[in-house]
Amino acid sequence: MHGIHRICVALILLAAAAPVLAGFKPAFSLGYSLQHATHIVLVTEGDVVDGNLEVIESWRGDLKPKAMINIPDLAQMADEKLNEVQWFREDLVHAPYVRKVTGQRIVLFLIDKDKAQNVHDSVKPAGDWLPASYYGLGGFKTSALWLENGEAYGFLQVFNPGPSELRHTYTEVEVKARIFGSNVIKDEFVKAVEQSDPIRLVQAMTAYKHSRDYEGMFACTKSLGHMGDVALPSLRKLLMDRTYSSSHPKIIHALAEAGGIDAAPDLTSLLNEEVSFWKAHPPDKEVGWWNSTAEKQEQQIQWYKYQQGIQLEALRALRPLRYEPAREVVVTCRDLWQKNEVLSEMGGDQIVDACNSVLRNLGTIATAE
Repeated sequence: MHGIHRICVALILLAAAAPVLAGFKPAFSLGYSLQHATHIVLVTEGDVVDGNLEVIESWRGDLKPKAMINIPDLAQMADEKLNEVQWFREDLVHAPYVRKVTGQRIVLFLIDKDKAQNVHDSVKPAGDWLPASYYGLGGFKTSALWLENGEAYGFLQVFNPGPSELRHTYTEVEVKARIFGSNVIKDEFVKAVEQSDPIRLVQAMTAYKHSRDYEGMFACTKSLGHMGDVALPSLRKLLMDRTYSSSHPKIIHALAEAGGIDAAPDLTSLLNEEVSFWKAHPPDKEVGWWNSTAEKQEQQIQWYKYQQGIQLEALRALRPLRYEPAREVVVTCRDLWQKNEVLSEMGGDQIVDACNSVLRNLGTIATAE
C-alpha cells in the first residue's frame, strides 16, 4: 500500500476511536471488524447489484459456499457514484488499481445477531446478521472490502470533516493474512477466557501486538480485568514491560478491576514512582512548550504525555478503593502539579482534580501550602 494510503487509514482508525467529533463519518476499520465479526465470507453480487450475495468462500464461521445472504444495505452500491474509487492523484490510477468496484468479489464481515454486543440502537439487522463495523455505525457498507485485481477498497473518511468514500486500503494478500492470522489468535483468546488462563491470554495479547491489532489487545486486557486475582501476576508483569507502554493505562484499569483493594498497594507504588519521576525530571521549559510542534521536542513531549497518562490512570483507579495509605502520595502529587506553572499547563488541572477526587473519597482534602 502506498505510504499516503497507510497514513490515511491510520487517521481513519483514530477518527473511529473518537466518534464524538462533529465531522465524524462512519468508516471501515479492519481491526474492529476482525475482533467483532463472528463470520467472515468472500461473496459475490453476481450480475445484478441488488444486495443478494452468494458465498464463494467462508473465512470464519459456519456459512457454506453457495449459501445466499440478503443484505439490502448493499443494494445502494448499484449507484454508479458510490462504487467510484476516490484517488488523491490521477497518476496513481494504474494497473492493478481501478476507478470502480464491480461487486464480483466482496469480503463481508458479519456478526450473528444473537451474539451481538455494544451495537448502536439505530443499527438494523439484515435477517440474522449485523454489520461488524464500528459499533454498527455506517451499516454493512463499512463492514466490507471490495476486491479488484488483488487490491482491496473500503469506505473511509480521509478528512474530518468530510465524506466517507471508497478508497484503496490494502492488498488482498494483506487482508487474507490479517484475517487468517486473526482467526488463529482469536481461537487462543477464546480458549484462554474459557479456561480463565491469564498466561495463555497474555500470549494471545502478544500475538495481537505483533500483528498491530490494537482492538485485539484491548479485548485481552479487558478480559484479564474480568479474571480477578488470578490475573494479577500477569498484569503486574505487563506493567513492567515497556513494549506495552501504549496499553499501560488500560492495563492499570484492568489491574484495579481484577484486584480491587488488593491492587491498591500496586497502584500506590506506581503513583509514588510517577511522582518521583516528575520530581527528578521536571520539564525545565518555558510556558507554551507543551504545545510546541518543533520536531526535536516531539519525542520528549510524547514521553511526558505517556508519564502523565500513567499517573492520571493510577489516580482514577485509586479513587473508588478508598485506600488510606495512598493519601500522602496523592497529596504530594496534587501539590506538585498545582504549584509548578509549566506542569499546570501540561494538564495540571486534570491531575489536581483527580487527586482531589481520591482525597474526597478518603474523607478530607488537605489544603496545599
